Amino acid sequence: YEHRNSLPSMFLFLPPAVLIARGIERWRGSRKILSAGLAAGTVLVLILLGTATHMRNSVWASEKRFWEDVLVKARGNARPFMELAAYHDKRGNHQLALKLYARSLDLYDPAPQRARAGAHNNMGTILNRLNHKAAAIGQFEQALAVNPRHEIARYNLLLPLIVTGRLDEARKHAEILIKQNPRHPYYLNSMGFILLRQGRLEGARRHLEEALVVTPSAPDVLINLGIAMGRLGHFREGLALLEHARRRAPAQPAAWLGLIEVQMRSGDVAAAYANTDLLIRRIPLDFYYLRIAGPPDGLTPYDAVLIRPVLADRLKVFPGTKAREV
Repeated sequence: YEHRNSLPSMFLFLPPAVLIARGIERWRGSRKILSAGLAAGTVLVLILLGTATHMRNSVWASEKRFWEDVLVKARGNARPFMELAAYHDKRGNHQLALKLYARSLDLYDPAPQRARAGAHNNMGTILNRLNHKAAAIGQFEQALAVNPRHEIARYNLLLPLIVTGRLDEARKHAEILIKQNPRHPYYLNSMGFILLRQGRLEGARRHLEEALVVTPSAPDVLINLGIAMGRLGHFREGLALLEHARRRAPAQPAAWLGLIEVQMRSGDVAAAYANTDLLIRRIPLDFYYLRIAGPPDGLTPYDAVLIRPVLADRLKVFPGTKAREV
């Protein structure tokens, strides 16, 4: 709270300033040496204080230097460790960030539950980004053990659970999130995606339609719902949703690939091939070929197996080989 001291300090310095001014005025005639000495001393004090302020301001000029200064003065406090961890994480120093977050766990914080859960959540986010899914799951679960109502940690937990194929666990966590916040579009969309991956199409449709009411133009929701409708046999509605998603996000491959899937399911093979040709002209070959022919990542809503032959035919490649333009 150093920055809050400026206004109160005015009242601290006002009485000495008045006394100095009166002393200089009083001794100006009879004791000129005292008056001059008091004036010179006052100027010297002002110079020293100004220099000290300038030096202190240099600490405030850098986020890193500021929190390092706080760390020196409050080593037993979790806050500077967490802030420095966030600073280094933003700059790609992930291992250092993880160590700083881990160090903060045993230190003082006025809201210990919030701080510890936040540190575990942030560590899980870094580990998930580094593709250490099992370790990320462990950190998110520790965050929830500290604070079971930590929605961000629970939502972040869904991704590594889905990627590692633990869909039943992911669904249970999504149910808790929706119970806590029934109209949150991210939670509804996540539940819809999980149910879509599990083949529970009516449940997926219901949750995705609820999400669409809240966010009518969100591409992810449109894509997931369009694919669900296509798999339910409602081809016209599914294609309309996917066309909307493609207009909203023309550079997003999932919208195109979902559209190709539903067109194949509806029997409109010519349209599927036409859209594949358009897709090839827009997006580099390797970019989406790896998403179709490569190992599944657990996050693709479209049916890669169904649309792979169409892409393979248009790209003139054999399954399992690297894409090449012909």
